[in-house]
Amino acid sequence: MAADAKRPRGRPKGPETNVVNIRITRDLLERLDRYVDSELIWSHDHTINRATVMREALTAWLEGKGY
Repeated sequence: MAADAKRPRGRPKGPETNVVNIRITRDLLERLDRYVDSELIWSHDHTINRATVMREALTAWLEGKGY
C-alpha cells in the first residue's frame, strides 16, 4: 500500500457483523500474533490481521463440530 493511500475504515463488506470483546491469555495472544506474522510473510496478503485470523479459526472450529 502506498504511503499516501488511506486504509479502508469501518465495517467490512459482507454479512452484518457485531463487535465481540474477549479476554485471552498473553501466551495465546503472542501465538496468534506469530501466526498472523507468518501468514503475512507467506501469503503477502496485507489485509490479514488478528480479527481475520480469529474469525477464520472460529469458523473452522465450529464447522469441525458440525455447526
